[in-house]
Amino acid sequence: MPKKIVRTSIGKDELVLENTWTGGIKLFLNGEIVGRDTTIFRLDKVSPAIAKRLLIDGSEKLVEVFCYAIWNVNLKLHIDGEFYTGDKF
Repeated sequence: MPKKIVRTSIGKDELVLENTWTGGIKLFLNGEIVGRDTTIFRLDKVSPAIAKRLLIDGSEKLVEVFCYAIWNVNLKLHIDGEFYTGDKF
């Protein structure tokens, strides 16, 4: 099954976005699932699929995962409202 993964580190913490067609989007913080969205098709580019306040590198941050998926999956990660990593869309 095709899988898209986006990884990034912030200080000593690691964030991972993982998407599969059958499992949806999973957000991991240091290997632990902290968010999930199981929507199959996502056409909304401006509303986050997952939005969580997480303790990252010693401070609370707003983590937002955006997904745009029809035939291909595009994932991006915003932290405190700013693009951090992933696809630009």
